[in-house]
Amino acid sequence: MDGEEQKRTHTRKVPEELALERSTDYVCSVNDSPGTATSSQPLIEHDKLESPPFTPDSPPGRCYKLTRYYTRTLAGILMPLVVTGFWVFISLNLLRKRDIVNYGSENEILIYYAWFIIAVFGLGLSKYGLEGVEVAMLQHPFWQAGNAMVILMHSSGSWAGPNGWLGSISRLLAGRHPGTHRLWNLLAFISILGSIAIPLSGICMQLADGYVNSDEHPMVSGRTRENFNSRDTGQTAGRGGNAWRTAAPVTVPGMGIIYTPPFVNRGEYSQFASLPNSLPVHGGIPEFFLTPQPTKPINGKAWGLRLRYNCSAVKSASEFTVLARLPQQDTVVRELGGIGKSPSFKGDATIFALKPAPWYLSKNIWGYARIGVDLTDVSIYDGSEATSFDEKDLQHANVLEYAMWQMRFSPAYADIIKHPQFDDSLKPTMADIYQPFTLAPNDTRVQIDKSFFGDDEADTLDSIPFKHPISIAEPIGVRCVHISALGTAELDARTSTYTDFKQTLSPPFNESEIESPAPRFGFTAAKILSDEYFQIFNAINSAPPEVVSNSVYYRRYIQPKTLIEAIMRAYAMDALQLMYDGIYSTEEGSSYIAKNLTSSRRGKVLERGKFNPRLPGTLFVIWSVSSAIIGVTYGFRRRWSERLDGYSLFRFGVDLAHEVRPSELSSTSQFEKCTQLKDLPGLIGDSRPDMAIGHITLVAKQNIAKKDKMYC
Repeated sequence: MDGEEQKRTHTRKVPEELALERSTDYVCSVNDSPGTATSSQPLIEHDKLESPPFTPDSPPGRCYKLTRYYTRTLAGILMPLVVTGFWVFISLNLLRKRDIVNYGSENEILIYYAWFIIAVFGLGLSKYGLEGVEVAMLQHPFWQAGNAMVILMHSSGSWAGPNGWLGSISRLLAGRHPGTHRLWNLLAFISILGSIAIPLSGICMQLADGYVNSDEHPMVSGRTRENFNSRDTGQTAGRGGNAWRTAAPVTVPGMGIIYTPPFVNRGEYSQFASLPNSLPVHGGIPEFFLTPQPTKPINGKAWGLRLRYNCSAVKSASEFTVLARLPQQDTVVRELGGIGKSPSFKGDATIFALKPAPWYLSKNIWGYARIGVDLTDVSIYDGSEATSFDEKDLQHANVLEYAMWQMRFSPAYADIIKHPQFDDSLKPTMADIYQPFTLAPNDTRVQIDKSFFGDDEADTLDSIPFKHPISIAEPIGVRCVHISALGTAELDARTSTYTDFKQTLSPPFNESEIESPAPRFGFTAAKILSDEYFQIFNAINSAPPEVVSNSVYYRRYIQPKTLIEAIMRAYAMDALQLMYDGIYSTEEGSSYIAKNLTSSRRGKVLERGKFNPRLPGTLFVIWSVSSAIIGVTYGFRRRWSERLDGYSLFRFGVDLAHEVRPSELSSTSQFEKCTQLKDLPGLIGDSRPDMAIGHITLVAKQNIAKKDKMYC
């Protein structure tokens, strides 16, 4: 009996060379085949080569415990997270909607190429890790394959590529079962997410021409703190008024960047849509910063003028605080500056009136206006200016108020006017402010309450046309608030924003050297607006009136909206004069090197592509989180093999050889047509659950492999 057992457990060796092959009479035919009856080769009876069965006396060296594979699991968990984190970094820092300047880092081109390298390798390492997790999950009853056919579907990681995806889809479209199960579908879903997200990310970003940072110092043009007050007498009002009357552009010189706080959405303002930027003339900006301008984007701490201004139409005279709403009879000073200011206003103020138009001009409309500003010609930047730009502190801002009265007269040569229609509409108006002009009972002249006017306004009253009046319009008004301060701020060329504004000491002013320092922002604007009535049409670049013989015919009054634009343009000219003297280019004589700033140069930068980067970002997050969850849950569990490789499948096939009839296996058809595979078990488990040393193969559902057991 012992001899039989010894004989049975002895491994039978296959001879290294068959005797037939040593024979010189042996001839190998090309048509020989082991499976044909006509083969000239003798068949080897493989069934007689039995594999040694397990016995308790088997040597321990052939047995092992299930193993953990940390490297493969960590790769499957971490690499998708690294790829996702890299994309989040790119999206948040490099693919934000840029300012029109298109400024970035010189490393952005390297980041662009590095992204695709990391993404491609990350996708490959993700598959590398999932192949290991797949093995551990196939050992679990919930994720087990239903049969051997499903196990074969997992071979070669078919769930990770188009070949497996298209094969499954084609079987579905053909009305057949796809042959997959929940684990294959889960792994395919995770792989598809990563495979779609990576090419999609390439559409969400692109390289574009722009500027990259440089260590050089820029050449800039504009006023500095040292020369801010070094100006000719009346320079700002004179040069600014000329520019305002000709509707000159309100753009910033040089590259033309207006810096705003980070909270300002620059995309909401049309003046920031192109370079050079323009100062606001239609609606205000919460605040902005003007600094000496270069020809390229700059970074660093710059000195400049911080501004905020906005205007709105007045619907009631009660909104006025500087301008008088009624005639003042008890005023000692009967000049405009005395009677034009509201008696309730206790601070310093200046009252302007429109310059009278030449009386001999034949025009069909006429207008009069008063401008009040709570500044004087000696109001300079001396530390007394308000410094808070918060919405709640706007009551400390300076005020500019504008009230206008208009009249219409009979035109000359009315019978030959091509377009005689006149638009009388005005909205909104101030019906509650005093009206010094009325129609006489016979409608032949305009009656004037001269007590409303100053003794120094005789020329204004004389400029009223000696014509038959047609109508007197209701007064209109505009009220503006403005605030400004001089100081330094940190500039960000990438976003065209400024931060950390700090007010500086007043610019130096030596009376022995400088006759007239620069007035505070707002005073020059009020002075510019005191030009004659008809210059307002020119200031907003309005269409010219119709010329009729030696007269002109206007078709409408100045509207409140039009007046607001004219005032905003005056503000813009004031600011441009204070910082740049109204110069639109960087001239040699007025330019200097700013040592506290860094310049930039031309280069390639990253910008958004056709799609929002959140789209691939969402796919990356789902992909990485899903990979991490199954990796942490199953990846560190003990398993029989690092991956489901060909050797494992071969071994499973050998173990189940006695279950398969060779006649049912086709050598030319695909494996999914072999119905017998569906009858074979699909759980990778222990075929010897009751023995001390087990064996890993395809088993019934209840035979789960144990992590602390030896296997051979």
